[in-house]
Amino acid sequence: MTGLQISLAVVSLAIVLLFGGIWVFQTYGVYRFDPTPQSPEAFDLTGVRVLSFTSEDGTALQAWLAMPAPGKPMLFSFYGNFSSIGPSMRRLAPLMADGTGIVMLHYRGGGGMPGHPSEENFARDARALYDQLDVLAGQTIPQ
Repeated sequence: MTGLQISLAVVSLAIVLLFGGIWVFQTYGVYRFDPTPQSPEAFDLTGVRVLSFTSEDGTALQAWLAMPAPGKPMLFSFYGNFSSIGPSMRRLAPLMADGTGIVMLHYRGGGGMPGHPSEENFARDARALYDQLDVLAGQTIPQ
């Protein structure tokens, strides 16, 4: 083998290992949530209540809800990676103080919720919460 062939083989192997590593560890840094159970009271979120609902696959989950003032919208919100529901909902306190309603679901694997987070589960859980929101809130939420 010539030096050029050896160099190409080494570069090719490095590329394969790099992309293989990315594929193997692609979810390592994704879907990391604080597993500690939380309550709205711990974050001074008055008027926020915890709702229990059932996802499309039968998993029992929770969401936090601040009802909107009359004529105000309801926002469906999701918190980010490496976070939790409490601090994320508290960041929206100025909106809630203005009367905007907020509903935010707990992700699987976060906040003491059962199961494992995944994109498929996020979509499944969000659809279920949206479909059940009127019943859970005890009134029709304007869209």
